[in-house]
This record gives sequence, C-alpha cells and structure tokens, in this order.
Amino acid sequence: MCREPAQHGSRYCAACLIVRELVLERDAHCCVCCGRSVLGQRYSLGHRLRASQGGKAVASNLLTFLGLGGEACHGRIDSRRNPSDEINGYTVRSFMDPLQVRVLLTFPDGSKGRKYLWDDGTCRNEPQQETA
Repeated sequence: MCREPAQHGSRYCAACLIVRELVLERDAHCCVCCGRSVLGQRYSLGHRLRASQGGKAVASNLLTFLGLGGEACHGRIDSRRNPSDEINGYTVRSFMDPLQVRVLLTFPDGSKGRKYLWDDGTCRNEPQQETA
C-alpha cells in the first residue's frame, strides 16, 4: 500500500495507517463482499482501480476484503472474472474515476446498499466532487 520507507517497525507510513483505519472503520471491519467480520481473519484492503492503472491508496479507492490477494473474496475480486464485481463497483476500469462509481456494500447486519465512497472515509448517496 505504501511506497515510503516503513518507520517504527510498521509496514505502513503514518499517512497510510490513517487511510487504512478510515477504510476499516467505514467498512465496519467487515468484508464489503460477504459482510463477514475480518477481525481475527486474514484480510486485506484492495484497490478498486489497480495501482498499476493509476489507482491511489485513498479511501475512495480501497475496500476491505477477506483474504489476501489470491484467496477468498479478495482473490475473486482480483481475478476480474466475475462481471458482477464491476457492476457492484468492486473493480473500476482504467478510464473510470472511483469517486464516480457507486459500490454495493454489505453491512454487518446483512443489509446492502449502493454508496459513493469519499476520500474522507465516508460513504454517501452523492459522489464527491473532484478538487482541482
């Protein structure tokens, strides 16, 4: 997630730790795909728009998934084989802006909702306007 040198024994720089906590709090420490808690499980934050395609490590571009890159929900999303993952906003094509693509979120109570993700770590009914 972070390209800066790790400090104080952490894999992440201070700014990345803040973004990471924003995403985990927004997603209620649950996998956005299945709604299961990630506490005590192998989980990761996945890029909706891949870093190799210009995706940034900001809250609007990151989602909480069970599993690491090649396993569980994260593995399925990263494979980019299921068209519903794009429809649900879990993946974003290189010509799209994650700020303008709603995500189907599964909440801990089992309910679902389509929301826009904002860089401040919130999810809302309206898209965030890009700043110049």
